[in-house]
Amino acid sequence: MKSSIIILLIIFVALFSLDFIEAEVESPNKYDSPEPVGKCKSAVVTAIGTQNSNGSCSSQILGDLPSKSKMVSVIIVNPENGASIAANEKFKIRIEVSNLKTGFFADPDTDFTDVSQTTTDDGIIKGHVHVTIQELNGNVIPNPSEYKFFKGMDDAADDKGGLETEVSGLSSGFYRLCTLAASEGHQPVVMPVLQRGSQDDCIRFSVTGDDGSSNVVIWKWNERVFNIEHYVRVE
Repeated sequence: MKSSIIILLIIFVALFSLDFIEAEVESPNKYDSPEPVGKCKSAVVTAIGTQNSNGSCSSQILGDLPSKSKMVSVIIVNPENGASIAANEKFKIRIEVSNLKTGFFADPDTDFTDVSQTTTDDGIIKGHVHVTIQELNGNVIPNPSEYKFFKGMDDAADDKGGLETEVSGLSSGFYRLCTLAASEGHQPVVMPVLQRGSQDDCIRFSVTGDDGSSNVVIWKWNERVFNIEHYVRVE
């Protein structure tokens, strides 16, 4: 009788341990990945919260959309558009954002695009802002896989909606700095209407050496075009 009880206890402990191990392996992410639905049922690779450079099929729902009066809007405060920065010197990036409850930043290794967009009780999207810098070559379309700086700004914004980070320095050239406003799971914020202003901002700036030289053609702001980001070559 005692031996039977001991055997049953051993089996119970073994099964419990196995379930625990499987749970640890299958659910490393904070949020549960949804079961594949629709076309994702037959997809070769389904999204499970990891970043897959070869692509995947996501069944995650969009989630909460804000009202039109609470759409996200970002502006880059520093550097200024058209600024000239010394090569290899540190500089600060400051952005200010409205209608985004910052500080919500899912683990990009386990919950990437696997968290539905959510809002606060006041209807403000929970999320964060990324900033990215790419080097430009005239009007050649930049490769999105290539960048000189990238930062996810995961802190809570100050009372002006401001977020800051520091760039250690760039070599001489012409650059574009853009924001990527995102909900908690790093997917771009989803707005409630089609016709609207952009939720993100971009600026262009140059980085020059001590002698004022640059490795690319210098561009100049065309002051005759108002409220439109437009550049013309300086001959």
